[in-house]
Amino acid sequence: MSNIIKAINFLKSAPDTSFLIISNESNPIIGLEKNYLKDIPNEDLAQFLKRNLSPILHDTLVWVELRRVIGVTDKKQGAFSVLIEAEKPAIPQIQQQHVQPMHNEIQHTNFLGQAVQTQGNNVMISATTLMELQRRADKLDDANEKIAEYRKEVQDIKHERNVLDVENRDLKSKYATAETQKELAVQMAKLENKGFFESESFGKLMEKAPEMLGSIAAMKSGAMPMAESLGAASNLSEKKQEFVEYISESLNDEQVNYLGSICHFLPKPEFKTELHNLILKYNGN
Repeated sequence: MSNIIKAINFLKSAPDTSFLIISNESNPIIGLEKNYLKDIPNEDLAQFLKRNLSPILHDTLVWVELRRVIGVTDKKQGAFSVLIEAEKPAIPQIQQQHVQPMHNEIQHTNFLGQAVQTQGNNVMISATTLMELQRRADKLDDANEKIAEYRKEVQDIKHERNVLDVENRDLKSKYATAETQKELAVQMAKLENKGFFESESFGKLMEKAPEMLGSIAAMKSGAMPMAESLGAASNLSEKKQEFVEYISESLNDEQVNYLGSICHFLPKPEFKTELHNLILKYNGN
């Protein structure tokens, strides 16, 4: 079965999805870009090729590729070459002469580096050359498919890198915000503690501190009773006297600082409520 017949049978097997791509060295597209069965008059592929190549001044080798639509793309199903002989001009009868055909064969190499024989104007390509052309065409198709896969992988990698860049910028922004909030909290704590020690209440307490401490010292030495010594110092109530004694005996300077901060913020209702809840929490534990 000739290649021409094989091509027509291939198109007939699935007329709506099977097509031919035809080309040669000088014409990348012969006929249509995709030649279906309906595009070939009378299903005569040889005549179709001659009409599209006319005038054919010399023997022309045409490459026919069989392809079929599969889903949203198409895939190669085979390929072969067809030799279209040059058109022979009509010779007037009066000038017709019988010329002995020349059988001189000339051997040269083609672009594949393989031996090719010519006899007259006919180019004879060996089966080995055609097989090599087919092999190279198949390798080219495989390479194109690999390139498409690699391009898809590169696009996926670029997309993933862009996502990571956005996440990285977001994390850096959150880290910078957290550091700023931390620094503000430290500064606020310093300002709050400083505010108490510069407040009027702390000043009054410091004014009475020598008198109170002197009374406590006299009380400890037995010179006077506790109530009398503390009462003489500031007419404190019993609870205040007990509190002053507790500070003197049990708290260090750092704890006194914290206690002073608490006293400073007690007039604020919100602070007082939170402090009350905190005391209840740890008192329960």
